[in-house]
Amino acid sequence: GSHWIMVAVYLNKHEIHIYDSYTDRDRLDVGEPIKDLFLRAELFTQCEVDIFQKTDIPKQTNNYDCGVFVCRYAKCLILGMPMDFTEKDMPKIRKEMLRELVFGRLPSIVVNEETSAEELTEVERHFE
Repeated sequence: GSHWIMVAVYLNKHEIHIYDSYTDRDRLDVGEPIKDLFLRAELFTQCEVDIFQKTDIPKQTNNYDCGVFVCRYAKCLILGMPMDFTEKDMPKIRKEMLRELVFGRLPSIVVNEETSAEELTEVERHFE
């Protein structure tokens, strides 16, 4: 079988964050080829890149919801939403994802105190 994980790359912080909904086992090896790719493309301006595995995130106990978890992690990061969902929320989240796909839009962007005007403009550009 296959398993989905999410990797978020923060160019300005020189960080790579790994999100695995199924396990807390060390997945830092996943970040190394991504780090190398970004260094070769000169998207990171220095060789010092930190790789973190996020462990304080919602987890699954079954072996089939990883894709939904990955999509929800991404949505939470993009919209500045807290990652406060659980495996029990998966049926509701699947329906929400269907609505978003059918109508072609995510809900309004949530701006938090860490969101800069430039970041907000960049995110909004993708939804025009």
